[in-house]
Amino acid sequence: MNRRRLMALKKSGGSVGLPDGFTAVEYIQTSGEQWIDTGYKYGVSSDIEVKFDISTGGTLLGAQDTNDRKYKFAVALSGNSLWIIRNVSAVFDISGMTKPLILKNTGDLFKLTDNTGIEKREWADTTGYIGSQLSLYLFARHDPTGATNMNKSLIYYCRFYENGELVCDMRPCLDADGVPCMYDLIRQRTLYNQGKGSFTWG
Repeated sequence: MNRRRLMALKKSGGSVGLPDGFTAVEYIQTSGEQWIDTGYKYGVSSDIEVKFDISTGGTLLGAQDTNDRKYKFAVALSGNSLWIIRNVSAVFDISGMTKPLILKNTGDLFKLTDNTGIEKREWADTTGYIGSQLSLYLFARHDPTGATNMNKSLIYYCRFYENGELVCDMRPCLDADGVPCMYDLIRQRTLYNQGKGSFTWG
């Protein structure tokens, strides 16, 4: 870690809502071997908002009990297509969009906005949807065997809503020892890497 860079961040502030000694950063980044267990289960009344940059195929976040789409939720990249896998899938063509991107849904409507303000919309029907009984992982998909389908990506923040109420607001930061992690401002919980190596940050 660049100690001079860390000290400059601490002097600049930007740690509103974080525990004492924690330092806000713009994003955390995975090499393809790190992931976080959010402890949150995405169901039929769940909405998500995430700001991210994904550069390789794989899952940005997700969980699934089985291959039955009634029991899975995932945001995954394949080529230039960003897939929202939930009951009836939504697919965004992200070629030409300027990263980072913000994905947000309200019920069946998913909006994807790029860094210049270009917005695309897709729908993913929730009829008959149940959701996974496994918690969502960031930077990977959580299935009964553990973390799979990891990728190289950055997350700037990730929020979950239940029936329109904000229930998780995860922000990238460095803990008091300088370890990159996510801190949930709502649940007041620090979420650390569960994989190999360490996140980088910026």
